[in-house]
Amino acid sequence: MAVPIARQVVGAAAGAVAGSPALPSMLLPIRPLEPSDWPAVWALLQPVFRAGETFPHDPAIAETEARALWVDPAQAVRVAIDAAGAVVGSYYLKANSLCLGAHVAHAGYVVAESCRRQGIGSRLCQDSLQRARSIPSSAAVRGPIRHPRRRGCHG
Repeated sequence: MAVPIARQVVGAAAGAVAGSPALPSMLLPIRPLEPSDWPAVWALLQPVFRAGETFPHDPAIAETEARALWVDPAQAVRVAIDAAGAVVGSYYLKANSLCLGAHVAHAGYVVAESCRRQGIGSRLCQDSLQRARSIPSSAAVRGPIRHPRRRGCHG
């Protein structure tokens, strides 16, 4: 059963960005992930993965495996930045599956626990929906597609 995108927003470790200046969520910059952002994203993801409650990955996942899951296959990886420049949230966006489901976007979200209930998850969700709609379907599919007059999947 698919979980609606807005309900997949999850939090991360308490204090990950403790003391970060508050910024109204509507003004929160969301930008593409830069290589130097990964340690901060991992700091958000690690406790969430370890808890084993929101993502289906092995709770003992190694950082390199987590990076491969979050970053490598993604169509887009974006981060939310607070007023001090700290990463307070992130999401990835990619095709849901191959063949008949390739046109459906799949996203995963993480928000710093200390920044929850401030609208950051909602802003990440809005950004991912806008980004998913702006990607031409031929670019978003990134794999085999089903031709209406042929059986099976072809790429």
